[in-house]
Amino acid sequence: MRHGFILSMIITRPRVGKFPFRGATTTLLCVVAVTLGVARAAHADDVRASNAAATSDVVLPSSAPAIGSYEAGLQAAYSFALGSNAQMVTFFPRLSRVVRVLDGPAPGVVTFGVEGMFSRIFEPTHAMELGGGLLLRYRLAFPRVQPYAELEGGMLYSDLRHFDLGSRVLFTAQGAVGLQVPLWNGLAATAGYRFRHISNAGQSRSNPGLNSNLLIAGLAYAF
Repeated sequence: MRHGFILSMIITRPRVGKFPFRGATTTLLCVVAVTLGVARAAHADDVRASNAAATSDVVLPSSAPAIGSYEAGLQAAYSFALGSNAQMVTFFPRLSRVVRVLDGPAPGVVTFGVEGMFSRIFEPTHAMELGGGLLLRYRLAFPRVQPYAELEGGMLYSDLRHFDLGSRVLFTAQGAVGLQVPLWNGLAATAGYRFRHISNAGQSRSNPGLNSNLLIAGLAYAF
């Protein structure tokens, strides 16, 4: 199986205002387009493999997990903020339960669970973040390459003093797209892009928020 993979990321300086998400629109659209392109190529290969298996009377193993099973994972991310020079390394441990499997050419796997977060900020000053939240994930369970999308919301504590975020206790909203590649015995590798917004959610008059791009890679294990 051969795939052509072209990634073009355009980062524009956002206009600071009440709605800080506008500055990341171009970046997010580019990453979504690349993910969908890879997923379409993977689907074409899987259809060809399925047709070949049907011709030779060989049944391909199912890549869909059972409802009620669990998935654990750990991802590491390099993060760089939009409109500032804030940079950090973040770790995301997670534990999710499969709540639904949708029928189709590739089963759609819906998982819901919890995700922790620990960040070590190293630019422009040394600081840390600690928090977590709830995670909703949708994955197309192709046998070889599995695209996914995620939504996460939660809270965190930050001792970052270089930026005035109005509070040490902050709220976070995140969205991610990426690819999961099964390796063996329930183990899989993951890689993707995540957009993160944090703010104090109106706890104080000053609520500038901070938006970041995250490049993520990690491992997942189904059991």
